[in-house]
Amino acid sequence: MEINYDAHLNLFLGDEIILGKLENLMYLSLSNASFFGEIPPHLSNLSRLIHLDLHYNRDLYPQNLDWVSSLSSLNFVSDCQLGSLLPSLPFVNFTSLLALDLWNNEFYSSIPQCLFNLSSLKKLDLGLSKLQGTIPYDFVNVRKLEHLDLHGNEKITGQLPSCFGNLCKLKTLYLSGNNFSSNIDGPLLCILITNKLIGKIPDSLGLFGSLRQLSLGYNIFGGSIPASIGKLSSLQLLHLSYKEMNGTIPKSIGQFSELVALLLDNNS
Repeated sequence: MEINYDAHLNLFLGDEIILGKLENLMYLSLSNASFFGEIPPHLSNLSRLIHLDLHYNRDLYPQNLDWVSSLSSLNFVSDCQLGSLLPSLPFVNFTSLLALDLWNNEFYSSIPQCLFNLSSLKKLDLGLSKLQGTIPYDFVNVRKLEHLDLHGNEKITGQLPSCFGNLCKLKTLYLSGNNFSSNIDGPLLCILITNKLIGKIPDSLGLFGSLRQLSLGYNIFGGSIPASIGKLSSLQLLHLSYKEMNGTIPKSIGQFSELVALLLDNNS
């Protein structure tokens, strides 16, 4: 029998809940519950746990990651404040993970290399996590990725790696609020608001028919909207505002039956 425990938006104010005896527990959500102190190590007894959500407990922290190593069935982990334990991450068994949400952690480092070994991963959220340096080509190893969020890491710099073009299952890529400065050269599908990208939008963008949102606003693109954009028939949002683009709007955009937001203002 599947057992779920959802305690989000409760105010336990630090009172410890004895969860270690719930050995059949598969889903545990403690988000927004005002917990503080150490993440209880007896969570390691929950060997069948699949989903663990500790969002918005800013005073909750792990003393070590030994308890995670016993949870070999985990496929979703959210906001466990792992920043201070970054050196231990390579030794944790995350091979079954499908979704890893480390949003708003404080890594103060480059993107951890161990994440590129998570071959089953479909969702990775590292937004607002104080990451720095360049985006490594190693993302090409995580071929099942459908959602990647790296927004708000303003010390991520350098050029956009071409490996994103090889992630054929990628549906959303959030890179806004970083500090890229380069030409776009090669296939990309992305949310790239407020970077410093220049050049033309590549025709290869049309390769990604599963793309749902494309936002390239506030960059320095020129030229016309490529006709290949008409192949993005699943688009729900298209944001191409505040650039130096000219020419005509491709008629194919009028056939985007799922489109709910179209922003083309402040172009030439």
